[in-house]
Amino acid sequence: MANVARGGEPLPVAVDTDKNNKNQKKDKSQKNTKAPKEKRGMTPLRAALIVLLLLLLLLTAAATLLFFNVADSRNIALSFLQMGAHPYQNQLDELTDLQEKVRAESVALSEARREMDTKEADIAKRERDIATREAALAQRTSDVNERVREMDETQTRLARFVEIYQNLSAPAAAKILEEMNDVDEIVQILTAMEPELVSQILASMDTEFAARISFRMLDS
Repeated sequence: MANVARGGEPLPVAVDTDKNNKNQKKDKSQKNTKAPKEKRGMTPLRAALIVLLLLLLLLTAAATLLFFNVADSRNIALSFLQMGAHPYQNQLDELTDLQEKVRAESVALSEARREMDTKEADIAKRERDIATREAALAQRTSDVNERVREMDETQTRLARFVEIYQNLSAPAAAKILEEMNDVDEIVQILTAMEPELVSQILASMDTEFAARISFRMLDS
């Protein structure tokens, strides 16, 4: 209960100063211990705007330099552009030259192959002609050899006949020769004999037959 004075008036309440001081200190400490406000950082949008602004400034400065050709900036820019374009252009030129060389070599090889095929065809034709001529020559050689062999045989046989008839008497040789049907062979035999013996044999023959043999011997 509140203290009441005897006269009915309330007594003044004693203030606890110590308690009030403690409360005030507590409030101040609570105020002091509040978390400081966070500082507002750089947002991505703001950073992008700053970068864009810097790029615009650089482009504007570059355009101004090129427009007014400050410090020969146009030639410098063209040099840089050409330095960038030249390697690519050089590669294109090299590739074009290489393609032309390959095409030219291909054409040259095709032409050389056609010439080689033509030469091979000519060589094959010549070889066939040579083979034909060789075959004809071989046949002619064989024919000549055969004729030579036949002539050798004929000469050998005539030599035997001549030896036989020379050992016979003229009338006996004339009789045997008249019995032969081959006039040419009779002429060959008489031609190989001695002229004196031939005249004796002809004199022993029939007059008509001896005349035929004589004319044939003159023609041979």
